[in-house]
Amino acid sequence: MAYEKTVVQSDKVKPPGSQYSKALKVGPWVFVAGLQGVDPKTGTRESEDIEREIELLLHNVQSLLEGAGSSLEHLVKTTVIIKNAEVYELFKQVRKRVYPPMVFPISTAFVAEVLGGANIEMDAIALVPDRSDAEQ
Repeated sequence: MAYEKTVVQSDKVKPPGSQYSKALKVGPWVFVAGLQGVDPKTGTRESEDIEREIELLLHNVQSLLEGAGSSLEHLVKTTVIIKNAEVYELFKQVRKRVYPPMVFPISTAFVAEVLGGANIEMDAIALVPDRSDAEQ
């Protein structure tokens, strides 16, 4: 069975500046990659205010999932690339505040430098529910 690939966009997330997409819907799945805490209104990253950068990142993930017809409730896996343990501790606190309580696998990688000077970057995979099942 061949699935159609659809680029996912949201007016709440700054479009990428190169020839790739931040999210792709393939069949019943949405794949989000390389998201950072960029303010969609200004196009700037909040690297000086790490908590705000993390909030923007989490909201950007949520916006792209919703743009694909999914939601945080259907999140099944994330990968978080983090600059250091301090950012990781702050990420855990902000995630508890911004996202509803949920259980899903999270892979975390600490790196010497995140692309573009960010403190954190995130990938996510979520199920896009079949709306006809929900209506029955």
